[in-house]
Amino acid sequence: RTTTKMASKLLWNPEGYNRFANERTIPPLDLLTRVIPSIPIKCIVELGCGAGNMIQTLHDKFTEAEIIGVDSSQEMLDKAPKLDRVRYVQADISSDSFYPKDKPVDLIFSNAALHWLPNHSSLFPSLLSRLSPGGFLAVQMPDTRRQPSHTLMETAAHNLNLPITFYSKDDFPQDLQLGHKAVRIPRLDYEPDFYYDLLMGECESLKMWSTEYVQRLSGENPVFNFTKTTGLMAVTGLLQSPELEAFTEEYYRLVGEAYPARPDSFTLFPFRRFFLVAEKKSIA
Repeated sequence: RTTTKMASKLLWNPEGYNRFANERTIPPLDLLTRVIPSIPIKCIVELGCGAGNMIQTLHDKFTEAEIIGVDSSQEMLDKAPKLDRVRYVQADISSDSFYPKDKPVDLIFSNAALHWLPNHSSLFPSLLSRLSPGGFLAVQMPDTRRQPSHTLMETAAHNLNLPITFYSKDDFPQDLQLGHKAVRIPRLDYEPDFYYDLLMGECESLKMWSTEYVQRLSGENPVFNFTKTTGLMAVTGLLQSPELEAFTEEYYRLVGEAYPARPDSFTLFPFRRFFLVAEKKSIA
């Protein structure tokens, strides 16, 4: 998927990511049901569109809209559907290079991407400012702060005494030990009241909610296969042999123990996601 300079350097795997396409597509579909515009939607920007899993849906729902799909990974964009009224841009989604110069955007849509970006205190107001009056900012971000699938990444590194320092929010460690690398596991770092205080003053309405999806996955250690094509890359992208192989093996072991297969051979993987739909104030 896309985002920070670190994320843009990672090698994204469209086939691996889309192995769980059904599980990854249900949340953005749920998000889109809460976008009920009172203005014509003529211009849409999807931030972190990946392989375009939602582009067809946006194209079919908003039949008069120009759609700009933005992602840092050309490998992902190469798999995206080619449609009229749709163009794709390879770019860091925190930049402003892809926004139209001659008109505002009516809908900024982002599924499982903005949690890779820092500085939400300035990012979200900036996104809202790009919208036309009555426009929508619709965002979904994984909230994996308490999930073993993600907390065990830090545990695995600790068990191996790897030279990695983990941090959250924008608290980059100022006293980083010599030889250590700092990594922020991409996930939601803030509670809903943070976004409420940040955005409500400029919004006609602000809807926020969380949903835990209990995913039923097949295969051997499927939670490892789920995370290795997304969040785990924040750690593995920093490592080289032999530390990479040691970390991967230790995390594989830990996450397999945390999410054992059921008697029917399937694995249940509860996954919590946070949703935000902000409608910008209309002109009085």
